[in-house]
Amino acid sequence: MSGASIHPPESVGTLVDLLKLRVSEDPDRRMYTFLEDGEREGAVWTRADLDRKARAVAAELQALGLVKGDAALLVYPQGLDFVSALVGCMYAGVLGVPAPSPDPSRLARTAPRLAQIARNAGAKVVLVHSGLYELHEYLPSELPDIAWLVTDGISDDKAQAYVEVTSTADDVAYLQYTSGSTSAPKGVMVKYRNLLAHAWGVQEWHAHPPEGTMVSWLPLFHDYGLVYGLFHALYVGCDAVLLSPQAFVQRPMRWLEAISKYRGTFSPTPNFALDLCVSKSTPAERAKLDLSCWTLLNGSEPIHEDTERRFGEAFAVANFQTKQMVHAYGMAESTLIISVEPYDRDGRFLHIDGDAYERNEVVLVDEQAPGMQSVASCGPPLPGTTVRIVDPQTSKALADGRVGEVWVAGGIVCHGYWKNEEATEETFRARIVGSDEGPFLRTGDLGFIHDGRLYISGRHKDLIIVHGANKHPQDIEWQIQALHPAFRPSCGAAFGLYVEGEERLGFVSEVKPELVDDLQKVYAAVFEVAGLNGLTVAKIALIQPRSLPKTSSGKVQRRLTRDLLKQGKLPLVAEWTMEPPPPGSDASDLRERIAERPKRARALVVERLRGKAGSLVGLPADQVSADRALREQGLDSVAAVELVEWLERATGTELGVATVFECANIDELADLVLLRLR
Repeated sequence: MSGASIHPPESVGTLVDLLKLRVSEDPDRRMYTFLEDGEREGAVWTRADLDRKARAVAAELQALGLVKGDAALLVYPQGLDFVSALVGCMYAGVLGVPAPSPDPSRLARTAPRLAQIARNAGAKVVLVHSGLYELHEYLPSELPDIAWLVTDGISDDKAQAYVEVTSTADDVAYLQYTSGSTSAPKGVMVKYRNLLAHAWGVQEWHAHPPEGTMVSWLPLFHDYGLVYGLFHALYVGCDAVLLSPQAFVQRPMRWLEAISKYRGTFSPTPNFALDLCVSKSTPAERAKLDLSCWTLLNGSEPIHEDTERRFGEAFAVANFQTKQMVHAYGMAESTLIISVEPYDRDGRFLHIDGDAYERNEVVLVDEQAPGMQSVASCGPPLPGTTVRIVDPQTSKALADGRVGEVWVAGGIVCHGYWKNEEATEETFRARIVGSDEGPFLRTGDLGFIHDGRLYISGRHKDLIIVHGANKHPQDIEWQIQALHPAFRPSCGAAFGLYVEGEERLGFVSEVKPELVDDLQKVYAAVFEVAGLNGLTVAKIALIQPRSLPKTSSGKVQRRLTRDLLKQGKLPLVAEWTMEPPPPGSDASDLRERIAERPKRARALVVERLRGKAGSLVGLPADQVSADRALREQGLDSVAAVELVEWLERATGTELGVATVFECANIDELADLVLLRLR
């Protein structure tokens, strides 16, 4: 779908140019509305309001002596004061650096990260909301010369003192700091050219109408909330209604009520928010809404078919149809969106063979097929964007239908990392072996292309590799969390832990303490999923709510979680650790014991099997159930084969490898071996 008719003229090279254009078209048109508590209108700004307030901030920056190319750290709660501060930086030619909005009650804990960002950016001033000014007491002594400017008290009259600064499309608009999921924060240099190329590409696919309304609760310091939730409304020339992440989390229906009330035509969300809306609403509340106006952009984290199905079923009463859901994939290094699904497309998910997928092959299967795995389509690349799937080890291009690293080229790809040439070279200047294309951005994400659409499977650096098969931690986390209500959704981390030279599963999850009534049942969920995925569990840690390490955008930091677990620095509710083989697991005398005590033969076999099975997964023998499936207790296929081979040696019988598949549990194994001994 083409949106060429609503693109701004080519003379617009920056967002400053774009705002001036919108003001000249209709200065009094409502532009941004902020819902103070997620429901009540607070600040309501027209186009002229934003222009005037941004000029006032720019004038104050100039009065402090800042010049084009200097940097300013922005520390704000969700709200329009952040918007005027960032746009004010653009008017002054200053590099705005959006920072995560700190919790006022935890400023001491937030300060070190903000100081790290400020030092890397070389910030000369901190722009701050008056409610967070106390933060200046906590920043370390390494920032003694940095200035502080409280902007929500700046009079609009200051705008008259502003001196025009000329910027071009090739200038850096702001620095988007991202911690990623595995590394220290790095500042992405986002140029105006990148922002306009991104908005042009999104419009070419979706053609958002100027008479539409954006509704967003996503944090404005994050690329998803900033580039799509805020800037795209400016590009289109439509209204935007904003609320805070806190208001959404406290009561998710506020978001959907705003969409219904303001007739929101487009609104972005990560996948987890859909589950929250279902679980935190009643049928009566849903029936009051009309969501027929809305196109839902689902992105920023793994997209689950079951989640979308549940949401569609729950909100059908609100006139919502699943065809209104659109998938997207992107990252800060590519401005935001790399690929996006078109409207009204069926088949947004591909059903593939899980075993083949672990070998980096894509084999389509029926939705009901054993081992089926559902993978979400993230659509074709934006116009003007090239996506290639590349072997991350050899840098050779892979054919469609093969899983590899996603590499991206085009106008949306940013210039690099601020003051980090080594990381820029590694990430932004990749070349495909045997090709003249490029340079490419290495996303670090695994995916494949099918029928021109991009599918994402996870980060290759986070993969758990067992017996040559790739296990995606997102899938393991999702499966575990679905098995017990004590696990907090989207608050778990699965990763590999090496034990005696073998990679095994480590799992950390926040829990709802009031629902942990039986620890063994909670652990059993982990063992079951581990077994289903051919994994052996090394460690399980259940931790307090809101304590799992995440990035500022809410992505799980698996490597940091693993490191903190090893260091004993996680706030534990309970912990399980694989133990050394318990006494009695060696059953070299088992056949003789059976002959000596035939009436206890079955009990002896079961006892020794429980001991051996426990030694393979690190459980005490008394925690191994004889009647539960072996795979549900953490025995992968390799461990199960080892158990059967051990039993053959101990009893002098020939059971065969097929026994692993014929006998689901220890009771059945015991019956079989006694039958062979007769």
